[in-house]
Amino acid sequence: MAKNNTYLKNTLNLLMFLIVLFSVSSSVFADSTNSLWGLQQKVTAAVLDRKEEYAIKYTGNNIPSKYQIRTVLQNAINVDDYIHYNIDTYAYEGTGYKGNYNLKFSFQYHETLAETAAVNAKIKSVLAELGVQNMNEYQKEKAIHDWIVSHVAYDTTYTRNTAYDAITPPYTTVCQGYSLLAHKMFKSAGLSSRIIVGYSKGQSHSWNLVKVDGRWYQIDLTWNDPVPDENGRVVYDYFNLTDTEMKSNHLWSGNYPAANSEFSNVLKLKILNDPAKKDIYQKLLSVISADINEISSSRERTTTRAAPFSPARVPLSDCFALHESGTGGSSEP
Repeated sequence: MAKNNTYLKNTLNLLMFLIVLFSVSSSVFADSTNSLWGLQQKVTAAVLDRKEEYAIKYTGNNIPSKYQIRTVLQNAINVDDYIHYNIDTYAYEGTGYKGNYNLKFSFQYHETLAETAAVNAKIKSVLAELGVQNMNEYQKEKAIHDWIVSHVAYDTTYTRNTAYDAITPPYTTVCQGYSLLAHKMFKSAGLSSRIIVGYSKGQSHSWNLVKVDGRWYQIDLTWNDPVPDENGRVVYDYFNLTDTEMKSNHLWSGNYPAANSEFSNVLKLKILNDPAKKDIYQKLLSVISADINEISSSRERTTTRAAPFSPARVPLSDCFALHESGTGGSSEP
């Protein structure tokens, strides 16, 4: 009898353990999907919500390969350049079997969701103050460029690398912060924008592409901000250049829109074809022409800016590092 009671007790304990285990597993993997598209959508939502840990059960009729998971992650991260270059590192692991495969993702971010909300609020306030709602695209771009260069200084300590750093005391950041802030401000004002990562003068670097009146231009706000900082001074050395002009001292690769319109020629045509707004284009042309006359044909700057992160990190730009860990703890840049 005692033996039967012990057996019954052990059986009940096992059942309770299984129930608890199932409950924990169900809560950890409360989200589920049966397709790679669904997985991508859910991972994208998790990244946009700045979730540091995200677990999901994949119930499709196959076990997704490492390549498929990597593709899902890359597509989720690439939903927008702002979120892409705010992710510091990510990792994932998967366990289970066909129809019941558990995936866990982990992310580290340069900027928190609350900090991004503060950036959004600041941008909304600044754009309203600038009156961009009454501007055309040429005016919007210049107003945003001038505001950033006038209100942000380059961080010579190389420790501040976000748009949030740029809008909070002491209002300094490295090129990542400049390009992130410019990207978000351009898009908030209705302009298409991309962030380019590459190299300048042998150092990792980032800058922007912006689309104005149907044409793409290269623009580097970091190099347009003098170092040491000169309060109120705005230069236009790297304002709306072509790819050819930018390649004189910037290197990059990847699939980016082509910038092949000579900006001064575009402005001259606008003066002729849009007489009602010719004053706008004439002023812009005079500003960039004055700067062109002050710089050398190679557009070289005299200031050297060191890479902000230690060589131990894998750079995508001057302070971008993105790692991928697959099942088993492997790490790939």
